[in-house]
Amino acid sequence: MARMFGYGSAEELINDRRDIELQHYVEPERRRFFEKVISEEGMVQGFELQAYRKDGSTIWISENVRAVRDENGTLMYYEGIVEDITQRKQVEVERIELLRRLVKAQEDEQRRISRELHDQLGQSLAALLLGLKTLKNSVREESTIDSIQRLQEITNRIAGEMHSLIRELRPTALDDLGIQTALAN
Repeated sequence: MARMFGYGSAEELINDRRDIELQHYVEPERRRFFEKVISEEGMVQGFELQAYRKDGSTIWISENVRAVRDENGTLMYYEGIVEDITQRKQVEVERIELLRRLVKAQEDEQRRISRELHDQLGQSLAALLLGLKTLKNSVREESTIDSIQRLQEITNRIAGEMHSLIRELRPTALDDLGIQTALAN
């Protein structure tokens, strides 16, 4: 543990660390939490914290510690294992950032696809409906008018399905309300 924290010996570490809460813990409230858990349960397992090294740099550690008490129940000392988990924590941060970027790329692609569907396919469907309406108004045969009517209904159904697909790809609530409100809704 002394080497992990940049000290030459255990004695040097013990002599240097007079105020554990402030000298050791980057977040002093973690010390208070440690003391609470160990007093209630007699031990802590997998207790993670960020700690200061001798040179002021920080590392992440995981502690498995138990309280050693005398026959009267008075705390004598703590014993256990301390593991440097800095690399694991850095990998976790990188993983979270990568996931964030992946989700953003996915959202951007869904937004792009939904816009293309809306703009390009939507315009084509609108032009088709307009052409069918013009054609319907220019013919007199009842069978042709019925065929055009069916084509208009099919086109309207395609337009409705396209709009549903666009909403599924990119719910407007995300843009209009933000993610927290959209998720709550």
